Amino acid sequence: MSTPSSQFFFKVKRPLDGLVDFKRILPAHFGVVEGGSTLFLVVKGAASPLGLQTATLKVQRECDRINFLTGVDLSPVFTRELKANGMSTGTLCITSTALVVKPLPSTTGRQVWTGTLGVQLRLWFLAKADSTPLLSRVNLLFQIIECAFPDTSDGHAYPEYKNPMTDPAPLTECKLLRDLASHGHSKKVKSPQLKLYCKRHRLPEQFADPTNEKVMRLIDSRIGVLEIEARKIIAQEIT
Repeated sequence: MSTPSSQFFFKVKRPLDGLVDFKRILPAHFGVVEGGSTLFLVVKGAASPLGLQTATLKVQRECDRINFLTGVDLSPVFTRELKANGMSTGTLCITSTALVVKPLPSTTGRQVWTGTLGVQLRLWFLAKADSTPLLSRVNLLFQIIECAFPDTSDGHAYPEYKNPMTDPAPLTECKLLRDLASHGHSKKVKSPQLKLYCKRHRLPEQFADPTNEKVMRLIDSRIGVLEIEARKIIAQEIT
């Protein structure tokens, strides 16, 4: 006996690069429906309590992927579930902010969802939101890196920092920035590598104090290193 199916409707903002491009990168069981000035993503799924949860996760990760590629926030909002015996309605807002808009790459197709890509895209989305505090942004970006390189004691992935006259290797600097941002600001730094990093930037050997403008300026000026490394990791998994 086959499981009855439902169609889940999510209202989204119109993409700026055209409906055709938007549709071609979505999974086969997704549809796009226009209702006047409104645009909906439609997901086919099992008619069960987990059906909506699964559909929501699938829609969110596809929208996160589009946001990563283009900077467009589709702001998906669940509106209704259409069943064989009728229609039920509801609201579930899963929105955030839009960033710099870029065209959708012509080589991008449907995503093969494997590993931790969905998690990494969600972390990226949250890290790039205007409302996310700087220190939280550091942690979110480094979590993306940790998904790919979980052993932070691995000297190959994170080469040891020994010379304060030069910058650390990129992943090592990402780790040091995370360490600097993640602990109570009243505590003294004990890590020899982090001490050298503080020395390089003429910072006190203690963890980041959000009220210390010098420390916050340094983190703000170096967060681009985290963004570059996190973006590279995600981009390698985009199909």
